[in-house]
Amino acid sequence: MANTPQPLRAGSPTQHQGRYAERDACALLIAAGHTVITQNYCCRAGEIDIISLNFHGKLVFTEVRWRQSQQFGGAVATITAQKQRKLIKTAGFFLRRHPHYATFCTRFDVIAYSGSPPHWQRDWLRGAFSAF
Repeated sequence: MANTPQPLRAGSPTQHQGRYAERDACALLIAAGHTVITQNYCCRAGEIDIISLNFHGKLVFTEVRWRQSQQFGGAVATITAQKQRKLIKTAGFFLRRHPHYATFCTRFDVIAYSGSPPHWQRDWLRGAFSAF
């Protein structure tokens, strides 16, 4: 897949901001030397926002979260144990569907945004949780 962000799709203002955050996260990953394999990978288990290979050849599953307020823990607090299990299960589906990636080391990252664009804060949590 090309190493370029996908265009925004129609939706609510909140969905537009979420997609804007995903585009920004994708650009951040590319600038850090990642090659984007796919965005918005969906299967019956769930969705993973960005799947990429970093410059060390590690397969990185990235969840992008945005919350306007830090109240109640902000975006990072939304990555609950249940959400982690769902992401892990979705990553398993991806690996079964794409067996040539099955031998790669994997990592789960979270890129969390707080505030409103373009003046928001961004936190990239590498290895936010583990699965395998």
